[in-house]
Amino acid sequence: MPDMILYKHFEIEPKPMVTHGSWGQHDVGTHASTMDIYWTPNLKGKVTREKIRNGHGMIEWNIGTLDECEHIGIWTEEGNLTDYDGIMALPLEAAEILEMIGIKVSEEFKDE
Repeated sequence: MPDMILYKHFEIEPKPMVTHGSWGQHDVGTHASTMDIYWTPNLKGKVTREKIRNGHGMIEWNIGTLDECEHIGIWTEEGNLTDYDGIMALPLEAAEILEMIGIKVSEEFKDE
């Protein structure tokens, strides 16, 4: 059984983007992107509502025109986002997508 399986695919309209890190941030232009959500399946190899509410997933964020791919680890408890990893700030699009699949994302996680 695979560690994670593809759950949903999303196309993101072109938008202005910045890159940031401990050194600061800078504008990298306007780009379209995609986000794929992968989730840890249950013992039968299925992604269930319960696994999404209490589990671990990943968003693969591809920005093809920049040749960039970010992997954002996602952890949930009782239907709430409790943590993420792999990127400095959770993109607003990622928060919106998580909410679309039923995960509550508190304001503290949303990148302005």
